[in-house]
Amino acid sequence: MKAALERTGSTVTSAGLILAGTFGVFALMIGKLPGGVYTSVLASLAIGILMDAFLVRTLLVPSAVALLGRWNWWPSAHGQPGSPVTSDPGCGGSAVASRKLTSMEA
Repeated sequence: MKAALERTGSTVTSAGLILAGTFGVFALMIGKLPGGVYTSVLASLAIGILMDAFLVRTLLVPSAVALLGRWNWWPSAHGQPGSPVTSDPGCGGSAVASRKLTSMEA
């Protein structure tokens, strides 16, 4: 989890700042027009995106993954006991379940 945060943290934070800044500027510009109904919606979007980028993705998701452990991957093959797990360099070193493809899947 630490490696994933190190690799993607700056990208997620940058995207959140850009989106929040864009919606914030739109909220300020539309607020000057008469009947600026969309101002509160755009300001709420900007605040929500900032909360998502800084709170949810950096604190809540990693802590939920750490608390849930193997159950975090419950619907997939990752959470099954005894499933072979390998490190796939193409996926940034993340754990990927390895299994043979059947003729129907190939």
